[in-house]
Amino acid sequence: MSRHTTALIAGSLWNLVFGGLGVLNLPLLIELFYHSVPSQAQITANQGFWMAVAIFGIGYGVVGLTISKLRFFVSLGAIGKFVFFLFMAHLWLVDVATNFAAVIAVGDLLWGLYFLVFIFRTREYGYL
Repeated sequence: MSRHTTALIAGSLWNLVFGGLGVLNLPLLIELFYHSVPSQAQITANQGFWMAVAIFGIGYGVVGLTISKLRFFVSLGAIGKFVFFLFMAHLWLVDVATNFAAVIAVGDLLWGLYFLVFIFRTREYGYL
């Protein structure tokens, strides 16, 4: 097993917890992330977003178990985590997102940084 396996499995669980919560109990996640209830269109978009978060969580787990394969998935995940951080930081600064959302966004920023380190430290398998 690679030294990155445990971290990638933890990253997988991070995404599965929030993605699963978004899929199974979206009203609770909306309450945790936003100061007001969004429109129906935003709720529908949130459902799709959290489903994608869960799917990426599964992907991180697969990469953790097979380090030399599917590394591009982690590259895409790192980009997504940086974008999510910037989006949530903006929403927090304009007082739409809660402090909880800001903390989770910082967590995603840290995971994104780890994913970049992972990609560079495992470059013997190719960049992607």
